[in-house]
Amino acid sequence: MTILIDFNNVGQRLKDFESEEFEHRYAESPLLRGLAYTLISLEWEGTPEILSDAFTPGEVDQNGFELTLSRLGYQCRTTHYSSASDLADKDIHFPCFIELEKFSAVLMSIDNGEGVLFDYRNNNTVTVSLVDVPFAITVVSEYSKLFREPPPESQDKSNWIKYAFYRYNNEFKSLVFLSLVINILSALQPFFIMGVYNFALSSSSIPTLYWLTSFALFLAFSEYIFRRVRMKVLATSGQDLAVHISRNVIAKLLWLPYSMTSSAGVSSQMARLKDIDQFRKLVTAESTLSYFDLPFVVLFIVAITILSGYAALTVLVGILLMIVFCLYSRYLYTQATSKSSRANAMVSYQWNELLRGITTLQGLPLLRIIQSRFKAAHEQSIF
Repeated sequence: MTILIDFNNVGQRLKDFESEEFEHRYAESPLLRGLAYTLISLEWEGTPEILSDAFTPGEVDQNGFELTLSRLGYQCRTTHYSSASDLADKDIHFPCFIELEKFSAVLMSIDNGEGVLFDYRNNNTVTVSLVDVPFAITVVSEYSKLFREPPPESQDKSNWIKYAFYRYNNEFKSLVFLSLVINILSALQPFFIMGVYNFALSSSSIPTLYWLTSFALFLAFSEYIFRRVRMKVLATSGQDLAVHISRNVIAKLLWLPYSMTSSAGVSSQMARLKDIDQFRKLVTAESTLSYFDLPFVVLFIVAITILSGYAALTVLVGILLMIVFCLYSRYLYTQATSKSSRANAMVSYQWNELLRGITTLQGLPLLRIIQSRFKAAHEQSIF
């Protein structure tokens, strides 16, 4: 998109953002004008409509400035200073937002303690002395100007997948804690069932049976509530993570070097996207919750083994055989699905190339022929 915009033609960019249809928006929210001039100087490729939609007002203009730029992908940093002399050894990138005691503006430059400010409320430029005057400056980071995202917070700065998961560390911790509580509640229910046989039936005590039943219902209801909370966490953060992964994958595929994509056929590109989609579903599907339950299940099995001794060996052997069978079945299913997807993509590509070379088919029911051939080809690729 940036190649369609002449960033050197600043006058035309200003005319685009100073059109009459946006004058009422500037009158309602003067900060929009300051944001527009700031984004033009940052060589932002967006339009006034995008800026108007992304505008997020705050309690003060400084908050609105930071929130709006954050929605557009920039990262801002606010620093408080007591005087312009504090900026002598600082590398400040202009323009930036400045918040004085009773005045807010866009700081264009500083020279000998004199700051050149753009007053977006009155649409003019003023010069203000910043010597011995406290102020706060909101600066856009250089990294986000280039990559339109915050710098990676993981140790491996080149691994965007690790960064995507790093953003959801709190959600992962919540899922682990909820899984622990759910597994504890699930493990307690058999103890209440054994309590019925050991205490209620042996003593023929109806009140004891009522108490045990009440506790069992309470545990079942509590487990249901915790499972609902866990599903809500997965439904919200999981979907956000899926969108984040898909957006980054598509963006990186579009920016692959030409030498890597020119020789690749349509079928191989489609198969690559299918594989990425399978990974996205793996990390966001409901079945992913079983991975959080697995460590606690293993812990409970070890505890039962310690308590039961050699009697638990039969159960452990059965569990081991079940795991081996499940892994083998999953492997076969994955291989079959991958082959089917690649075969379908190859068949579609071949038919596309074939039909593209046919100029006309006269006297034949073209639609029925194509449908029957596609159906037969797909059946062959599946079986």
